[in-house]
Parts: sequence; C-alpha cells; structure tokens
Amino acid sequence: EVGQEETDKIHIEYLTSAVEQWQKDNPSLKIFSAVIHMDETKDGTPHLHIDFLPIAKSERGLTMKVSMDGAMKEIGYKRVHGKIPVIV
Repeated sequence: EVGQEETDKIHIEYLTSAVEQWQKDNPSLKIFSAVIHMDETKDGTPHLHIDFLPIAKSERGLTMKVSMDGAMKEIGYKRVHGKIPVIV
C-alpha cells in the first residue's frame, strides 16, 4: 500500500543490511561483488547475488590462501567426510 518506489527503497535497505550482516557473520568469506536486482519487481522478487572468495590463514607458504575448508573452519564449521558440515 506504500507504492512501488517506497517498496523498492525498503527492499534495497533490507538487502544492503543483509550483505553487511552476512559479511560480519562470515569474515573469512570475502565478498568481491554484491548486486541487488530490482529488475524483477513486477513479476518476481528483488534479490541479491553475492560472489565471494573463501580466504583462510596458512602456516605454509603464503600467509593467506583461497580455501573453502579453511575458511569454513575459521567461522566454526568442521567438515566430516560423508556428512553435512557441523558447527563446532
């Protein structure tokens, strides 16, 4: 009931806030692109695409490396082969 312009503003504010919170919650997953799509508001839903690199500390070679396992471990997940990752 607030009109399309105000609705779009609300969506943009919420999605921007979601990106900021996601980065705080996942500091080892470094966002390099976050794009809000408002082109589907009439027949779809405004949405967000996040592209990130999983970065982990390393004790061998470079001090930082691209590693999903390492990045997930740094934010509290443990990989158990054959099972869904769990928070430790």
